[in-house]
Parts: sequence; structure tokens; C-alpha cells
Amino acid sequence: MKKKMTLKTRLMITSVFLVVLPAIVVGTFGFYQLRSFSGTAVSHSFDALEKQTRETLLNGVMADHEKVRAYIDVADSDVKKLASSANVVGYVSASAGKNEMFNKLGQKEVVRIVEGLLDTCKVQARVTQRKLDAAELSESISGIKIGKTGYPFIINSKAVVVVHPRQELIGKNLITDLNLSDFKEVIDSKKTGETKNISYNFEGRSKFVVYSYFPEWDWIICGSGYWDELSQEAAQASLQLLKDEFKAIHAATTETIDGRAEPIYSQIRFVDSKGQEVVFLKSGQFSDKLGSKAGEDWFQQSMKLHKGEVYNSGAVVSANTGKPEMRFAAPVFQGDTASGVVVLNLDWQLVWKMIKGHVYGETGYPYIVNQDGVLVSHPKYDLLTPTNIGDAKYGELANIVKNQMLKGEKGVGRYTFEGVDKYVAYIPLKVGGKTYSVSATCPVEEFLRLANKIKTEAGNQAMTAGWTITLASLIMIVIGGLVGFFSSNSIAKPITRV
Repeated sequence: MKKKMTLKTRLMITSVFLVVLPAIVVGTFGFYQLRSFSGTAVSHSFDALEKQTRETLLNGVMADHEKVRAYIDVADSDVKKLASSANVVGYVSASAGKNEMFNKLGQKEVVRIVEGLLDTCKVQARVTQRKLDAAELSESISGIKIGKTGYPFIINSKAVVVVHPRQELIGKNLITDLNLSDFKEVIDSKKTGETKNISYNFEGRSKFVVYSYFPEWDWIICGSGYWDELSQEAAQASLQLLKDEFKAIHAATTETIDGRAEPIYSQIRFVDSKGQEVVFLKSGQFSDKLGSKAGEDWFQQSMKLHKGEVYNSGAVVSANTGKPEMRFAAPVFQGDTASGVVVLNLDWQLVWKMIKGHVYGETGYPYIVNQDGVLVSHPKYDLLTPTNIGDAKYGELANIVKNQMLKGEKGVGRYTFEGVDKYVAYIPLKVGGKTYSVSATCPVEEFLRLANKIKTEAGNQAMTAGWTITLASLIMIVIGGLVGFFSSNSIAKPITRV
């Protein structure tokens, strides 16, 4: 026979249930809500910190990118200026005999010689009232040189040679005996008090003659020289100005590294239209070892450029120095014709010195890859120890290099290398017609250390709060149970007596 539950027992169970159940429900719901909220908050905070970390890494790479970009832009600008500078263009023109300034200066010097001889004749005629002896005058002017082999001489109004350093020509008629028909113009245009000039060919060379007429003795005083010799003298003067400018550029264009000014150009050159080095400044000193660059691809491409365009080789190992350099070349124009190339070799090793102080996290570092994925600036590798990180053996990093970096993309990637989880940030760098990538890498743990710490601490605090709520709920249950028990017992006793 089933035993019936007493009224007292029923009241006690009901009272306990009414008190304990709400406490259990409230405690359980509160615990769940706290866990859910804390988990969401921590997750959002972690994501925000991770995003900020990626942006910080990318901003750091941007700073390195701007340094390198500015360094390259200086050389690009300098080579353009040098290609159009007065000294470079002046040298090219002088070498071709077309430097008007130097040619005019040369002609002025010849005019001075002719007019000096004319003054001597005038003084002689006025003071002594006699004509200068031809032999005596020939001896006095024999030491006068115009250019390298040019000289003064005298003819009369019939074109007969009166005074000449070549004795065999004295008495000869320039027009009839030597077939120098150009001297008809000299005879016909002679005029007292005027100094004039003509050009003519003599023994296969182009000559000029400056002349002035002295009617008292019927002498036409001439100063003759060769244009190519005059141009050579002009070219030598221009060459010195060109060297001075190269030296000034080398000294003035520097980059301050660790408080020390270092020249950024390891080589400065002028190469003529045939590919022959004319001026070669290497490490601040002029070199006598001038070679031909006619067969070099960079020279041939540079000669095909338009005015104002620049050839950029990218970072390469220089044959002259054996060091990583970036070659900039620009054509020098004489009119519409390219007459040579100026070349600046930028010291590429300075690039690493400029960016190596930028540390990412604790052990992260910047680096630069070229258009093929080869490291050109890196704490461990450079062009002297070529390493291509686009090679498949570099796994996830190689995929980022080939699919993002070499395609000119900007961003942040994540990969594992030698068991270490790493970030890599990258920004494209235009180098002439090529695309490099300025990058930086850092272990994820170093960059997310703060975020992970916050996440762990937040999780621990949430767990502590949860256990606190659980304990409080248990205490409420126990207290509620006791209250229900005693309350129901006090109610049941009077009823059971009845």
C-alpha cells in the first residue's frame, strides 16, 4: 500500500521549490549572459587590436617606403638636371666645334692678335717713316700661335704672300699659285679700319682667317687657324668646367647616416655618343681608366630616350665597383641629336643603412625585393648573396610574394616560416619601369602580445565573475531552502494539530 505524503512535507517541498527555483533560474541566466557578453567583448576587442596592429605594421612600412622613394627621386632629378646643364651641353657643343661662346672667345683672341700687328705697323709708319722689313717682321711673329698650329701672315692687295712662317710660301699668290679662290673675298672686301673674317679649306682641313687692311704699305694682315684646333681648346676648357660640376655634385649630395654625411653617388660619368667614357668620377676621384660602354644594354637604351627621359637599371652589382648600385642615365642633346649620356650610380647599400634602424615588434625588420622577388635590401641577404623569396621552397611567403608583392599590391599577409607564425606588410615601389616591394616582417606573437594579454586577462576575469555568480546562487539556494523549510514547518504545525 502506497504511503501518502504528509501535509507538512508537501508544504516544505512547495516552499523550498518556490524559493529555490527563481534563484537557480536567475543565477543560471546571469552566468550565461556574463559568459556570452564577456566572450563577445573580448573577441571584438581582440579583433580591433589585431586590425590596429596590422595598420601599425603597414604604416611603418609606408615610412620606410617614403625614405627609399625620396632617395631614388633625388637621383632621378639630378641626372635630368645634369643632362641639360650648361657645362655638359657646353662640352658637347665645344667637342663638335659648335660652342658659340668659346668660338667667339677664340675669334676675339685672333682679332686681338691681328689688330696688335696692325698697331705695330701704324706705329712704325708714323715714327720711322719707313716700311717694316719683311724678314724682321717674320721673325717677330714666328712665335705667335693661334690654336695649336695656326699663325699670322701678311699678303698684299694682289694676294701675294709678303710675310709667312713657311718661307716657301713667300712670294706665292694665294689665288693663282695655291688655288685658294676664297681669298678673292679678302681682296675684294678689304677696308681700312675694319677687321673681318672668312672660312676656307686648306690642305684638307677647315680654316678661318681674320684680316685687316693697312693701306699705307698695301698690307692685309691676317690671322689664320684651324677650326678643329680652336674647338679642341674650347673643349678642354669646357671639360674642366664639366669636371668641376661633377665634383661639386658628389660633394654636395649626401645622406646623413648615424650623424655622418655619406655621398650618395659612387660613380658619376659622361659617355660620348660612341660609348666612350670621357669623364669618370669614382668615389670622389677622377679615374684615368676610361673604357667603352658601347656594347652595354643600358647605354644603347639610354641613347634611344627622348629629351627629359631617364633610364633606371634598378639595383644591380656594378662591374666597376663590385657593389650594389642603381644606375641612372639620361641622354645629352645637341639640338635634336643625342650626343652622349650622363650617368649617376646611386649607392644602393645606403638604402639598408637608412631603414635598418626601424625595428618591428622586438625582432621584426624591413626588407626590399625587386621585380623578380630577389632580396635587394635585407639584414642578411643582398645582391652579393642573391636570394629569391618567391621560390616555392619559401612556402606561404612565396605565394604572398608572387601573388601580391610582385603584382604591385599593398597589404598585410600572414604566413608560417620555420615554425614561426609571422605577419608581412608590403607596399609597391616604382623603380623606372620595374615594380619593387618595400616590406616588413614580424612574429605575430610579438605584435599581438598586448592583445593576447588583454584577451587572457579578460577571460580570467569573466571566469572569476562567473564563479562568483554561481557561488552567490548556491548561497541563495541554501538560504532559500532553509527559509522555506522553517516557514513551511511553522505553518504545518498548527494545521496538523487541528
